[in-house]
Amino acid sequence: MCIFVACVIIYNLSHLKWENHRIFITANKKQATTTVKRTILITMTSRIKGVLLPFIESLPLHRITKTALTTTLVGIQSDYKFKEIAVPLTESLQVYEKAQRRQDLRTSLKALESIIFQTHFQWNNPRPRHALLFQKHHYFLLSHWPFENHRSLVDSICAHNGKLNSMASKGTWLKADWTTLFQVKNTWVQTPPASTSPAYHGGANLDAFTPERTFLVNSLGNHYKFLVANSHLSYNHKKYPPPAVQIPIRNALGELSLSKQIAKLFSRQLTQIYTSLFVENPPLSADNELALMAVFHDDSLDRRHKRLYMRACARAYTTVNSDSTIEPLTFRCTQWNN
Repeated sequence: MCIFVACVIIYNLSHLKWENHRIFITANKKQATTTVKRTILITMTSRIKGVLLPFIESLPLHRITKTALTTTLVGIQSDYKFKEIAVPLTESLQVYEKAQRRQDLRTSLKALESIIFQTHFQWNNPRPRHALLFQKHHYFLLSHWPFENHRSLVDSICAHNGKLNSMASKGTWLKADWTTLFQVKNTWVQTPPASTSPAYHGGANLDAFTPERTFLVNSLGNHYKFLVANSHLSYNHKKYPPPAVQIPIRNALGELSLSKQIAKLFSRQLTQIYTSLFVENPPLSADNELALMAVFHDDSLDRRHKRLYMRACARAYTTVNSDSTIEPLTFRCTQWNN
């Protein structure tokens, strides 16, 4: 019942109609609106925390997980973060509560596995350095991301004795130095206006391969190659396609799509790459790995709960040289039994 109440509160928070609060708006409309939103958010979050925190304490999870989860929930300060964490958490808790009432052991364990993974791998897991640089140098990646023009590909068949010389082969991406693949700037992504904040393009020349960008590209390459080589770590056992943007021929005349449509292909590809590497399959931070290692080596943890954590953390891997700023990041699988 308490989780149902939390769901209702979250639904109301997600569908708030801020226009209903215009009576509070003074001369400074923007500031007043922000103040109203902030006040409502604080009220809603305090009510949610009052419902969720006692329920979290009652879950059959290790104290380390409960502490990490409650600390993350209590520390939320923004509307976006609250919805990002509280909504999926409440959904998992609701699934668990219903499964417990039905005595559905399998479903309740699946819900607990989801909470463990989200707590240690997503909500309370700091993003690695190349994930932060991915956002910082987003425009550089957008304008230099490797692509394959199907029109040029068809035209090149004759030049290669009838053989298709395609980047679609995984071997190209697994063997190549990724900096060599990012040398060509595409003509479809427009240069941002001069007034754009330097932070948008990393504060450097838009075309320059700075040491930071070299580190970023090579770390992304190592990350992609590692996940392809260790397919058991993949979310839902998903296979990773070659990352190149495929620019299709629009019609039988060999014409390409409009520039804006092609630019969207690059934007969509970067979003998919970021989601795949840092959201669905994030590397575990060193601190979180140590915390979970303590769970697995806790003698008070019975076999049933140890198996629960083993299933939840089966896709764990971490960075070997997480403090590096020059050498590209490398990765290794986590062995919980060691």
